[in-house]
Parts: sequence; structure tokens; C-alpha cells
Amino acid sequence: MDTLDGQIWESQVLTVKDRKGFRIHGWGVDAEGKRLSEATYLRLESSDGRRFYAATTPEDRPDVATHLGLPALVKSGYRALVSAENLPAGEYDVMILMNVGGRNMLCSNGRTLKL
Repeated sequence: MDTLDGQIWESQVLTVKDRKGFRIHGWGVDAEGKRLSEATYLRLESSDGRRFYAATTPEDRPDVATHLGLPALVKSGYRALVSAENLPAGEYDVMILMNVGGRNMLCSNGRTLKL
């Protein structure tokens, strides 16, 4: 994940300002097989282990394809508009769930948000 509502997102906990809809942008590939995901979701996991999922929309990422030296990975990006109106307040670890080659891969990258 690169950004939360346009703010660069690294290891810091970012607070969501608008629970009606916040935006997450990023990219993901199967690093081992150098393949694109057939479907990508975000998984938000609360401190008590409850999990919530959000769909993503594919997005072109020519910068990723160039950096990895694989033009076929230009479609490795995603964006999501997430509504958290019905989620309990608290901190959530945010992960990427990718379906690649018929198997699900979960990528935990240290991103945490606060509602």
C-alpha cells in the first residue's frame, strides 16, 4: 500500500478522517512467480481479530513494471474506496489478499489505520 487518502503510508499509523469513504492506493504482484493477481482485496483486521474485506479496482502502475523490469506487470496497481461507517472504532492492520494462480496470498506489510 502506497497511500491512504493521498498521504504517503509507511510504518506510521494513519487516522481515517472520513469514515464514509477513504481511498487506498497500492500495488501487488506474486514476487515468486512474477505474476499479476487475478483479484485483489484489502483485509482490515481489528485488534480483537475481527476481519473485514474491501474490493479493489485494478490500476496501471508503469512505475512498478519499470522498477521490476517486467513490462507485463504494468497492471499491478489497485485502488479502493472503503466505507468504514459500520466498523467499530479502533486500530486495524491492513493487508492485501491476492488471488494468484488459483491460490490466495496474504501480504502483511505493516500498514495500520485508526478509525
